[in-house]
Amino acid sequence: MKRPASSEKNLERIRAWRAAAPDITVRSTFIVGFPGETEAEFEELLQFVREAGLDRVGCFAYSPVEGAKANALPDPVPEPVKEERRARFMELQAEVSREKLSRKVGRTIEVLVDTIEGATAIGRSAADAPEIDGVVRVKKARGAKPGDLLMARVTASTSHDLEAKIVPAPRHRAGLIHLALSAAIAALVFLPIYFYWYPDVLFESAGGRDLFMLIVGVDVTVGPLITFVIFVPGKRGLMFDLVVIAIMQSAALACGVYVLFESRPAYIVFVKDRYELIRANQFPEGELEKAHAKGYDNLSFTGPRLVGARMPDDIDEKFRIMISGFAGVDLQGYPRYYVPYDEVRADVRAKGQPLEVLLKRNPQRAPEIAAVLAALGRKEDEVRWLPLRAGKADLAVFVSAKTGEVLKITSLYPWAER
Repeated sequence: MKRPASSEKNLERIRAWRAAAPDITVRSTFIVGFPGETEAEFEELLQFVREAGLDRVGCFAYSPVEGAKANALPDPVPEPVKEERRARFMELQAEVSREKLSRKVGRTIEVLVDTIEGATAIGRSAADAPEIDGVVRVKKARGAKPGDLLMARVTASTSHDLEAKIVPAPRHRAGLIHLALSAAIAALVFLPIYFYWYPDVLFESAGGRDLFMLIVGVDVTVGPLITFVIFVPGKRGLMFDLVVIAIMQSAALACGVYVLFESRPAYIVFVKDRYELIRANQFPEGELEKAHAKGYDNLSFTGPRLVGARMPDDIDEKFRIMISGFAGVDLQGYPRYYVPYDEVRADVRAKGQPLEVLLKRNPQRAPEIAAVLAALGRKEDEVRWLPLRAGKADLAVFVSAKTGEVLKITSLYPWAER
């Protein structure tokens, strides 16, 4: 056919193409049974097909064409031999194709949908020509229609076709990955907040939950949303954009966590006939330093400390505290008047109220009170309770009637009127 070629040079070219573009699809068409073709020459062709590993190959048996000079060539190949060689050629190429397509299993490819059969979209990858090459069958592609471009992960292969399942587009995938990472970080941040800074019922009653949900709601959603908007594979400056988003998101999270840390419950203070919760940022300026001698200037990182507070003996100090109370800073706001909890246990026992009073104020929560007693392993007459003013919601503190020890802080309503 006057098409000079060298198999060695062709192999070199193909290797060079694949080195430059690893995902290139190389296709060709071959003739077998050309006049004068020997068995040895046919075997050479088969060896070339093995080494070249072409992606898409066609083959037909030579047949005379009117006016072609090849018609006059000697040693025509018999028709049965032509067909036998064509069958052997295609059998070998099927093996090559099967092996090459199997390498695509697990990869994500783009599929152009041609037709829909039930919930399966039948289409082509970038390597496939319509009505000539194999197809890609994308399962569970509900909502897809001809002309759609789907991102799909290859799950199986045959000699000619691929099976795949829908995967999110790169933008969706990037947003989901960012969302998963943000959620994981938020979960890690949640652990010290819930178990140390705002333990148990204080997480809700002291406002920890609301602050945390606000921080997470903004930080966990806004960052991934921005990633979804700006993510375009191959976009120039994409990595810089992602780094900036990560820095801004981290800064916002750090700021939110700092607010939670600064407003964490620092002390639960017994005063007169109740407990008062005081936050780390509620002390008047300079008051913590004045409590240094007693050691109450060091705020706990692992939950509120339990202490008592006693009114000073000095008349002027009493008057000053009374006046500051009108401004919202009562005795519990002055840590220099704190005393160890052991010094107020007797007052706790004396002021503790019987559980029947609490039950009357929370009649629908009788089972909860019974469950708390069961968990504590105490009888009703062994337990008293006192109110705790906690900020967002006031609570009830179960204490030992015998020792004044705090047994459990509950969300039961402590006051006579709502």
